[in-house]
Order: sequence, then structure tokens, then C-alpha cells
Amino acid sequence: MVLPTDPPVFTPGMRRDLIPAAIAHARSAARAAAMQPGLDDPIAPNGTDASASTCRIVHGEGGAAPLTNGPRARSIRDTEADTTNAAAAAAGANGTIELGPEWALPTLPEWRTTTRVKTNAVALTLCLNIGVQPPDQPRPAKAATLQAWVDPFKETAAKSLDLIAKHLQQQYEVLQPRAKYRLALDPTLDDVKKLCSGLRRLAKDERVLFHFNGHGVPKPTPSGEIWVFNKTYTQYIPVSVYDLQSWLGSPAIYVWDCSAAGNIVTAFNQFAATRDAEAAANAANAVNAATNAAANAAAATLSNGSLAGTLGTLTATGSVSDLPGTPPLLSSTVPPSSLPTPFSESIQLASCAAGDTLPWTPDLPADVFTACLTTPITMALQWHLLTHASARAHCPVELAAQLPGRLNDRRTPLGELNWIFTAVTDTIAWSVLPRDVFRRLFRQDLLVAGLFRNYLLAQRILKHYGCNPMTSPALPATDMHPLWIAWDLVVDMVVDQLPGLLGHPPMQQKQQQQQQMRGIGGPVMLPPLAHHAEYAHSPFFAEQLTAFDVWLVTASAASQPPLQLPIVLQVLLSQHHRTRALIILSRFLDLGPWAVAEALQVGIFPYVLKLLQSPAPELKPVLVFIWTRILAVDPAGCQADLMKEAGYAYFVHVLSPTANLTSVTDVSEHRAMCAFILATLCHGYRAGQQACLHAGVLQHAALYLGDADDLLRQWACIAIAQVCHQQSDAILHALDDGLHAAIARFCLADAVTEVRAAAALALGTFLQLASPQLQPVTLDMVTAVLPTVSDAAPLVRAEGVIALACFVSHHRPWFEGAAERMVAERNEAVAAATAAAAAAAVTGPASSSHVGGTGAVISQPGVPVPSRLAALVAVPAAGAFEAIAGATWKLLLMASVDPDPAVAKIAQRVVDAVIAKHPIYPPCSTLFERQRRFFAEPQILPMEIRQQGSVRDLERKWTFERNRKLVMASHGPCVAIAAESGIVVNGNDTTTTVPTSPAWSQALTFALPTASSPLRALRVHAFEDLVFAAQGTHIGVWSVPGLTSDTSGNKAQRLTGATELYRLEHGTAPPTAIEVAHEDAYSLLMSASADGAVRVWRDVVPYRSAYTARQVEIAGEGGEDGTGGHGNDDRGRWIGARLRPQQRQTRQLVDDDEDDDESVGVVPTVATSWRAAPDLTPPRVRGAAADAVVLKWIGPLGMLAVAGAARTVRLWDLDRDQPAHVVHTRSAAAVTALACDVLGSPHVLVAGGADGAVRVLDVRAPPADALVAAPKEHPAWCVGVECGQRVPPAAIVDGGSAATMAGLSVAELERAERAAAVASPLAGMLVSASAAGDLKLWDLRSPTRSVRTVNAFGQNASLSAFAMHPYAPLAVAGSAAQQCKLVNMATGAVAHSATHYEGFLGQRLGKVTAAAFHPLFPTALVGAGPASAPIVTVYRRERASAPVGN
Repeated sequence: MVLPTDPPVFTPGMRRDLIPAAIAHARSAARAAAMQPGLDDPIAPNGTDASASTCRIVHGEGGAAPLTNGPRARSIRDTEADTTNAAAAAAGANGTIELGPEWALPTLPEWRTTTRVKTNAVALTLCLNIGVQPPDQPRPAKAATLQAWVDPFKETAAKSLDLIAKHLQQQYEVLQPRAKYRLALDPTLDDVKKLCSGLRRLAKDERVLFHFNGHGVPKPTPSGEIWVFNKTYTQYIPVSVYDLQSWLGSPAIYVWDCSAAGNIVTAFNQFAATRDAEAAANAANAVNAATNAAANAAAATLSNGSLAGTLGTLTATGSVSDLPGTPPLLSSTVPPSSLPTPFSESIQLASCAAGDTLPWTPDLPADVFTACLTTPITMALQWHLLTHASARAHCPVELAAQLPGRLNDRRTPLGELNWIFTAVTDTIAWSVLPRDVFRRLFRQDLLVAGLFRNYLLAQRILKHYGCNPMTSPALPATDMHPLWIAWDLVVDMVVDQLPGLLGHPPMQQKQQQQQQMRGIGGPVMLPPLAHHAEYAHSPFFAEQLTAFDVWLVTASAASQPPLQLPIVLQVLLSQHHRTRALIILSRFLDLGPWAVAEALQVGIFPYVLKLLQSPAPELKPVLVFIWTRILAVDPAGCQADLMKEAGYAYFVHVLSPTANLTSVTDVSEHRAMCAFILATLCHGYRAGQQACLHAGVLQHAALYLGDADDLLRQWACIAIAQVCHQQSDAILHALDDGLHAAIARFCLADAVTEVRAAAALALGTFLQLASPQLQPVTLDMVTAVLPTVSDAAPLVRAEGVIALACFVSHHRPWFEGAAERMVAERNEAVAAATAAAAAAAVTGPASSSHVGGTGAVISQPGVPVPSRLAALVAVPAAGAFEAIAGATWKLLLMASVDPDPAVAKIAQRVVDAVIAKHPIYPPCSTLFERQRRFFAEPQILPMEIRQQGSVRDLERKWTFERNRKLVMASHGPCVAIAAESGIVVNGNDTTTTVPTSPAWSQALTFALPTASSPLRALRVHAFEDLVFAAQGTHIGVWSVPGLTSDTSGNKAQRLTGATELYRLEHGTAPPTAIEVAHEDAYSLLMSASADGAVRVWRDVVPYRSAYTARQVEIAGEGGEDGTGGHGNDDRGRWIGARLRPQQRQTRQLVDDDEDDDESVGVVPTVATSWRAAPDLTPPRVRGAAADAVVLKWIGPLGMLAVAGAARTVRLWDLDRDQPAHVVHTRSAAAVTALACDVLGSPHVLVAGGADGAVRVLDVRAPPADALVAAPKEHPAWCVGVECGQRVPPAAIVDGGSAATMAGLSVAELERAERAAAVASPLAGMLVSASAAGDLKLWDLRSPTRSVRTVNAFGQNASLSAFAMHPYAPLAVAGSAAQQCKLVNMATGAVAHSATHYEGFLGQRLGKVTAAAFHPLFPTALVGAGPASAPIVTVYRRERASAPVGN
């Protein structure tokens, strides 16, 4: 069941006068429109009013198009541009159905790289001046010399410089092979300027990389100057970073490899901030100047008359770009794409901080920073060997640069190590950087991503030698990240194999051979190994997947994504681990929208998009699952990607019935996911609709309309609707194939609510197309849709109203005429009634007949008696179109006062538009948005309440144990009350005693707030200290601490007061009856009003955690089935999945459970509402009070019985949102009370009538034969009927848990059964009470005559309230004379009598209006008083009576 969550908007009108109230609402809308003569009616495109043959529908993205084949119709593509403005206006007036917070998914963070900037030009500036030391950097005797892994002193300076530059370019080409490289070797100032300016012209708007090696020049100055040479290399010439910014422009990336490089970064950022501020000020001044110039030009060219109008336009629009005479370039706004990239967005990587000097360690290259950035694998192997003596003992340092393989071949040692290095550095960066910074540095540009990955290694190595590398934007320190340990293990395994891979003996063997050969005086040369060793691949990825798998086991308690998430991306590149990685990824995505957002942020999307080209059958189910989770969270962001390279065809193939799905376990579920994916592709995306239409999605989906899986049926209908939405050719294809008939046949009357709603959506989509040739088909579809407006599910009713709105929009003139006629008839009826009332006032009151109580029947001559509501919506005898259109109009009027605010709002818009003669733009359906949330919620993991050890699981177990103890504790009072009848019960036998009278006392009295009407109903929760009171137009939820406790003995908890927790507003119709379902689990409050509407409230019990708030010890597993209550879920089942409490994340529970015994902020909300009694008879006199509607919840059946002033009793299956049984009472008298033996005979209903009859109904029989007996012994109308229940045998046995009961012998079980039967003397009996004050006891096995009658009050006092304890033979009766009596129905004796309220000013409190018993303990609640001062008094039985006999 899908529930509405829109804010409550209560509409006027009650059930006895629905259609007149709707007409009144429409008349008020017409008057409001007439009072605004300056407001023109919206017109259709091309200046024509909307005609009966056009349908203009507000699209979800604001586009509307007429879907018609009439003579004036044009194609959708021709009219799309024309209707955009009209649709936008209609959307502003009509709007779309807004989703409530329950259905709105969390906002997805930006995960795509919106602007991709590539680095296509690289400047390599080397200032080495080989052989000459800078004056401020004296070189030690033994210092590092290698530059780009080249020894500059092996060749001449010029050759070495060229060789170094060549090697450095080759190293950069590994990162970006397509870039254009320019070299500046020991350059002058002019060389640098020429190089930078030329590269900026070459790169255009792309990024330029400037690499500076300043090992042969002085350190940069604190003011941000680097050094180059003069033409004769006799002087160092400074070059300001400010000048470099001017020459290179932006965007750019800078690599500073020199000592004190931090000076450059600091100065660069200062200059960049200054430049950006100046650029922003100049841009603002230019815009202002352009605006003023345009305004002056317009003022000079226009006359005074036209100038006023133009200035008015300027004032209204705030723009001058459309004024006459405005130059095209002088716009008031500047496109963001045309603005230059700020200098502050430039990227810098510096080798050290301002006060640092690069290390001179001879074992490292001199340009160690550049070596880390360009050759990270070689540098990592060498540094590992230098820092690990045990590794050097096995492998010489020289072999670090000889690792075999290719970087782009992951099967080779070098390729695999580079693959692992990429995964490690990506993971480190993702775990420490903000998501936007990570996307910018690691996902935007390949060269930038490679440099920053390698920078993490440089940071680790240089920090080891006392240097502090810097970047802009700044990166946190990562040299101590725990993932480096895993990297060291991988490198150590490679180093261990390196000598064997190269065919060299290990170091120990080499040293031994050298010593042996020196001993015999031979040469030192060693022979190579006979063969190269085979490379053993690293288990790194397999181990990381195992770690991810372990994390998923505890995912419910996790607050952060696992560290291994970025590694999964790299694992997908391996065919060996791909399937396992995808399965683990799917389990992670199943955790919820937050997990999908994290995966998209890390960059999973391109990988899963590429995998759609894979034909591997084993990947089909997992890819379908992953794509379903992604599209459920981000439906609109991936549509264009699915169209690329026909990626959607992958899912069309899976949806096809001919697809080979042998590797899929649940074929129907995966096909439902494919239908969802294709529906998402079509949602608001015309290219996707055309692609799916041509791919045969309509034909494929039609094959599954009768499938056994309800999820597949539902999404097949939604997919058909999405493909056909505002597509005339698709609708014609669907109608030609008979899809409308198949949907109406298989899905429109489905048992699942969501399937019925999807079917109504599909038929409503077909109704968007209107044509005279399609008139018969249209009428058939409207006829099929009409019953959905009376469905029990608000979601189905909303879709039905939207579908009918399309039909109304095509035939506006007929409906406008019908509205005018109906309003005129209503005005005449009101005038006639007013005249009759005036005549009656003059001549005096007319004779009347009256039957007391809520069954009032009053008639006045001269006043027409309105017929029943069913007659109001009857189809007149006319042509097919007239009949169907008339029924449509009346159903829309009824829907305009629907109990659900969302449905009423939609219908009101349609009715208002018809009355005001405005164009009708039916609102867009939100069914797709609501239902896609199903795929965003966890599906693989069990519900938290079923996860062993979770907070909700511990609470469930604690609740079961608490409920079991309360049921056991209630056995004592029941035995004591049985003793009053002369019987004492124990676990082994029963003994007869002398009847005694218990002591009853007034335990508590609390006042209710003032209301518009007196207290109508009371209800006590069985296991919580809650009281529900229905008064006025609201229901109060009161907390009475100690109410649910054992009242016998000295441990009875004293009642200290009552606190109102919530006040549930019920609308204009006051509540007349309340019921509580699932008292032993998560309770639902059901309320009925006099207009026949039933509302179901959830979260009425404040949430409490048994583990963190209560801190109690959980005993056992909570029964064999592990559920709360009497060993099961509310003695039966859950009703409706969406009726359950709102799901709460575990993380939220842990944070909020610090406040003991407090709610986490979830307030009661209306879970669902519908008109459960559609055939009520209105009062015969205008203004008279309507008859009450009564309820009875039958837990074992999961059904709610509803009755009132009607000839039928309806049983609603709340699991299906459909009527299960409609039982005829064979009487015109109103039903005033309902009862049922829910544990003994749940299929037998007892109805008390306004005529004093007690009718026994068997719902299993045919509706016309359901009446079993109808004895009529009461002289007045029945105030109430109640059935006695049987005490569970487990409550008789000490410690009566499931395990204890299972261990009893047959004889012990029989004794327990007999004891339970004796403890419930009224089990299987019925007690009824009438307004005349008589209480009658009936045997349901032979209900033809009563077995006992008790006259509770005298002849002058009428009984006004009645209640009976379900297990004890105790009834409470209240009278209009301010008296209440407690009667033992087993003996007929009055146990207690009190004047309510006893005390000072008691006479002012009015009559008793409501009464209730606690479902377990002998505690009675009595409500009394007028609407201005209502009170509730609690009476408790103080102690149990001891047996006095054997």
C-alpha cells in the first residue's frame, strides 16, 4: 500500500451531503474567478481556446502537448514549442502532485565532472647549468647526481642536458602521450616568455603544464621569483611568478622541483587572489556600463508614450537586453562559459616548503620529486630497498629499475604493480579528500590525476628525509595512511621475486659464489640462471575484496563507506575477479541511497556503463541489479548515457521472453528491474521513448501483465505508461495491440495496490490521445477506470482521478454544461428548502417521528427527502457517452471531498477548472517517483528488525518478553473476578467458593480539552500506558503512567496523572469510533467518522529502544517465531507493507536513543484513508446529526469491519486495500455497534441495530444469506455489543512461554485448557446493552434468545455508554443521569456503583458519554461531561479476593 504524505488539507462537506458540498466548493471557486475581471482565461496555443478534441497535459518537465488526431490537431513535435508557455502557466496554477518527505529520496550530491579540462600542452623548463653550483646551495662531496635517471657527468654538459630533457619528456608521455611538448633548456627570460605565450596560444582554453627544475639556479625568493640565465650564462635573471601568470594564463598546472619551492606557492596564491578580485570588479563595472548605455540608447530612440510602456517592461523583467536599440553584446548578464578561469583554480605541486632544502642523499636521484611524479614504480621499489635492509639482502638496489613488463599490461609484473599502486593511491586520496576536490584532482584530467597519485608517494618519501611537499589546493598529510602498509607488503613480495624474474641469483647465493671463486683465484663473473622464474601474482585484490566482504557483514552498524570501495573500481578491470567484485558492489549498493551516492562519487559509473557491452551471461543479473540501484537514486542523470552505444538494448534483451536467463535465479524479479530501468529511460526523455518503442518494449511488457510476480506486473504497466506518455504514435501502437484491454483485464482489479495504481496510470496515459475514431475505445477505458475512484487505496484513487481528468479535458463543453445545470438545480433545491423552513417556522413545528439515540429518523412534510448516495451517482438512462460522462462528473465531485487531501486536491483542480471554464491541464502523476523508492531501499539485507543483534531486533525481543509478562500478570485479576462468581482457578484444578465483592476505587480523574462536541469514544492500549479519546474533531493520545500494570496485591502502581502526547486532527467530520491494531507490535490507530471515512494513523506509540534506552537484559529469543505479542505478529499478520512505521537508520537510532524513554521525533501521521462506508443513508432532516459509523478490527483475518446507517456491513482487507466481504443485514435500521470473538470465531460478526435487534452474521456465507439470527429483545436501540474472549492457556501455567508449554504432558495441557475455560466464564458469550438500560447475555451457539437480563438502571434513566472486559465477566454501563455501574455478567450482580463525578460541583458535569476497559487488567475508564468540560475517570480494582472455600 502506498500512502499519501501531503500536508493535510481538509475540505468541506460530510458524508451525508458529499455532492452538494462539492458543488458548493465549485460555486465558491466560480465566484472567486468572477470577482477578478482583469484576470484573463488562459488560452490554448496559437490563440485558440482549448476545445473538446484536445488534451493539454502538464508534463513533468514543464512541456505539454496536445495529443489528438482531430482535424485541428498537429503533431507533437510541431506544437511542443507552442505549448511550453501554456504548460508552464498551467503548472503554476494547477501544479503537480508534490511528494511528501517520506517519499522524497535524499538529494544526491554532484558526482559527475561537469567540466572536463584536458592538459594538451607541456612546457619542460630545466635550469640545471651542469657543472656549476648555485651560490646558495653548496653541494656535498657525495651528493645525488641523477636527473631523470640520467647521470649528467657521463657526457658533456650539452649532451647530458639534451638527454635529460628527452628522458623527462618520455616520462611525461607515459602520463599524457597526446600532449604537445616544448623544451626550455637553461633558458633566458625571453625564452621563457616566448615558450609560455606560445603554449597558451597552442592550448587555447585547455590546461597548460609548466614544469620547472631549478636545481642549477638559486632558491626562489620569498617574493615569488624564480631564476633563469642571461644570454651569456654569467648572471641569474629573476622571473616573477606574476609574469608567469600573465604569460601562461589559466587554467594551468605548475610543478616546482627546487629547494624552498613553498615560496613560489605562497606568492602565486597571493597574486592569483589579487588578479581574480580585479577581474571580478572589472566585469561588474562592464556590466553596469553596458546596462546604462542600453537604457540611455532606448530612452533616446523611443517616444515618451512608448517609453513608459518600455520602462514598465523593464521594471517587470529587470532586463534591458530586449529593448529596442540595445546592442547584441551589451547584455545584462554574461554567460558563465565565457568568463575566464580564475587564477585561484590553478594547480601547483611543490617539492618542499619555503624553508626546506631537497635531500642530497646519493642513493636517491637529485630530482627525487620529479622521479616520484613521473616514474613512481621505479622510485617505490628503490626506496623500499633503501629503507628495508632485509630486502636489500635478497635483491640489489640496481634491479629496481629492471622490473619486467609493460605498464599497460596488467598480466606482467610491472603492469600489475602499477595497477595496485593506482588502486592504493586512489583509495588514500578518496578517504582523506572532500568529494569535490577528489573529483577535480583525480577524475577530471588523466595527467592531473596521475601526477597527484604519484604525489602521494613523493610526500611519503620526502617526508622521510625531512622535506614537506606542498600542493595547491592543499592536500592533507597521507604518509601515515594505513593502506601504505598493504602497499609495502605488495612491494616486498615483488622484490622477493625480482632476482628470479630477471634471471639473477639472490644476493646470498651471489656472495657465496664470489667467496668460493675468490678462494680458487678464478674470475668473479657469475653464470646466469638456467631459466627465469615464473611470476606469482599478488593476492592484493582478492584480500581487499575479502575485507570488503567482511565489512558488509557489519554494514548495518557502519557510519562510513569501506576503505576498499575505490579498489573495487580497479578490480572490475580484471576478468578474473570481476564477477565477485560486482556481487560485492551490488551488496554495498543495496545498503541504500547513501551507498549509491558514495559509489557514484568514487567513479563507478563509467565502469558499469562499459560492462553493458559484455556478453557474459553470468554478469546479467548483477548488472541489472546495480543499474536498478543507480537509476533509483539518480533517474534523470543517466538517461543520455544509456542511449550511447545502445546501452539500453542490454535490458531490452533481458526483458525479452526469448532471453537466455539460466544463470538468473529469480527471472521475474530481474525482468521487473529491467522494466524499471526502461521506464526510467523514458521518464521525461523523448529520445528514450522513441528508442524503447522501436525496440519493442511495449510488446515485451504486454507479455507480463498476467505474470505471477506482482512487481513485474506493476512495472510492466509503468513501463508501458512511460513509453506512451505524450507520444501519439506509441499510444496508437499500444491500442492497436490491445494493451488497454489486457491491462483492464489482468491488472485493474489486481489484489496488489501498486499494480492497480500502475494500471490506472497506463490507461490514463492512453486517454491522453483523443480522436473521433477512438471514441469507442476511449469510452471502454473510462468505464474501466471509473471504479478506481472508489478504491480503498489513495494512490489508486489519485491515478483514477488523473485519468478521468484527461477524459474531461477532451470534452470540456459537455462537462461545463453539466456543471451549470447541476449548480442551477442545487440553487433551486436550496431555495425550496429555505422556503419550506420559513413556512415551518411560521406555522410551528411539524409532526415528527423519532427513534432515540444515534438512530434518529426524523421526517418533515414539504421537505424533499434526498436519496442515498448510491442513487446520486447512478448512471441515467441515456446514450453511452452521456451515461459515462455523467458518472465521471459525479465521481469527480465525490473525489473533490475525498478523505485523502492529495486526492481531493487533484479533483478540486479539475472541478474548479470546469466550473470556471478554464483550460484543464491534468496534473502529472507521481507514481513513478513514489514507486522507484522501492528499488532504492535495501533488498538483499533483511529488515533491521530481523537482523540478529540490531537495535530493532533487541527491542522486538524485549517487547515480546514484556508483553508475555503482562499477559501472565493479568491472569491473577481474571481469576479473582472469576472467584466473585463462585469459582477459583489455578494451574491444576478449580474449586468452588462463596462469591465476594471486590473493592473498586476511583484511581484518577483528568480533564480533556474543550471541544466542539462531547467525548464520543475511548480506547486503552493493551501494553502501553496510552489512552485514546475521540472528542470534537480530533483524537487525543494521552499517556497515563502506571495504567498498564497489575492492580492486585501491594505492587499496584499509583496513577499520578495524565499527559496529552498528541492531538490528531480529524478534519471537519468528527470521529465516532476508534480501534487499535497490532497492539503487541507497532500499533496502528483506526478511526471512523460520520461521513463514512476511515483513517489509519501510524506512529501513535512513541518509539522507544529496548536496548539503548531501557538497558534491560533480553531473555531468550522471544518465542519460537521470535515475534512480539502472543507468539505472533498481532495474532495474525501485518496489514499492508506501507502501514508499517517509517524506517529509521541504525545510525540515527544510536544518536537519538540517549534520551531515555523519549520519542525520536516521529509524530503520528495518516497512513491511509478511504471512504469505507460508501452507501450510508443521510439523515432525513437537514441539519440533523448523522448516524455514527462503527468499527471492529479482526486481527487474525487482517480485516476491518465497518458499518453505519446502511443495509450492509463491509469487511476491508487492509493487506490488499480491497473489500473482502459485503454482508447484508436485511434491515434498514442503522448498525450502532459491532462485536466479534476474534480468537474463537473470527468469521462471525455481531451487529447491534438502531431497532434494538442483535444480528449475528457469518461472513463466510453468501452476502444475502449471511444473517444467522436477528433476535429483537431490546426495547430501544443498542448502545453496544461485546463478545467474551478466552484467556490463553499459557497465561494459566506458571512461566507459560512456548518452551514451557511444549514441555507439558497431555494431561497437564488438558488441565490448563480447562482452567483457561473456567477463567473465562463468558468465552463464546455475547453481552448487549440498549438505551433502555437493560443488559442481556447471549450464547452465540444459540443466539435466538438471551440467557440473562440485567437491568442496570431504573426506568427514568437511559443507558448512554457501555463496555465489557474481553476476558473477565465484567461490564461497565453509564447513564445520562451521571451514574456508572460495574456489573458482573456471570452473576448479574452490580459490583460497583458511582455517581460520576462524585464530589463538589458534580452536578455540572453532564451525562456519561463513553466507557472502555483495559484489554488485560480490570481497569475501567469512564468519560463524561459536556463538550465544554469533559473528563475521564479511571476506576481500578484494588486487590484480589482470596478463596474462602474448597
